[in-house]
Amino acid sequence: MKRKDLINKLIGVHAYLVTPFTQKDEIDMEGLIENTRFLKKKGVSIVVPGGGTGEFDSLTQQERKRVISTVIEDSRGEMVVISPVGVSLKDAIELAQYAEEKKGEFLIIRPPKMPAQDHGLFEYYIRIIKQVSLGVIIHRLPGAAASFDVIQRLANIENVVAVKDEAEDVHWFRKMADVLGDRILPICGGVAGGELDAPYYYMLGARGFSSGVVNFIPELPLRLHEALMRGDYDTAHEIQKKLEPIQELRSRRGRSNSIPVIKEALDLLGLRGGPVRPPLSSLVPEDKKDLREILEKLGLLQ
Repeated sequence: MKRKDLINKLIGVHAYLVTPFTQKDEIDMEGLIENTRFLKKKGVSIVVPGGGTGEFDSLTQQERKRVISTVIEDSRGEMVVISPVGVSLKDAIELAQYAEEKKGEFLIIRPPKMPAQDHGLFEYYIRIIKQVSLGVIIHRLPGAAASFDVIQRLANIENVVAVKDEAEDVHWFRKMADVLGDRILPICGGVAGGELDAPYYYMLGARGFSSGVVNFIPELPLRLHEALMRGDYDTAHEIQKKLEPIQELRSRRGRSNSIPVIKEALDLLGLRGGPVRPPLSSLVPEDKKDLREILEKLGLLQ
């Protein structure tokens, strides 16, 4: 598939799925399928199973494979599935090859957690990319962000088609969009979801953003993307104001609430969230009360 075709498939809301667990700390595969089908019915077309919102770092390598393969198989080609890979170089390559074997379409390569110079970081990415023919998204995180030089070199590779920027550096993002926008799709990330930053990043060239709240309230992120694509920033701002209380709650307590808020909301709305794994912990009673009130104001709970 040509670069332009791959890029076009990634335009939109990237739904970062939670990984539901049972009370016995096993993956609730039925719940994962139920949640994914709910999003499909609501019009979500791009999903990332087992990524950051899916507690990637708490999953074993075998669990990551099960989550990826389950979503790919159940989507039956009706959704774009982006498989997250990372941890050690060996694990990342193994997971990338597995995703390709299971007929996945895209990878998002998470950055290594240890400090690295540009030449080492480039080597990390290139060794993974060379092992597959899938479309590749490079993920930039705070404290682990590839430099512009690294991204520019990677952009010369045909199947490197997008960068998800979660480092929240608008000046860097503007430069990337200006210089590489014809080859690389700029995607807006966000430590507690991309909704609050998306309007500013779309002004700079983004045509997609990542979302966690889409798991339980898909209509608003989808409407936000549509408004931003047509340049309707008044509507976008109205949607932002509705989502702001949720994102503020997710950002509490050093942002450790980010995933627990989504899982608790899913449970309250009759979907499948389940417990989180340590080092994350369930919401404190005060935050649970605030979440319920937010959902009631949004008309999601009676």
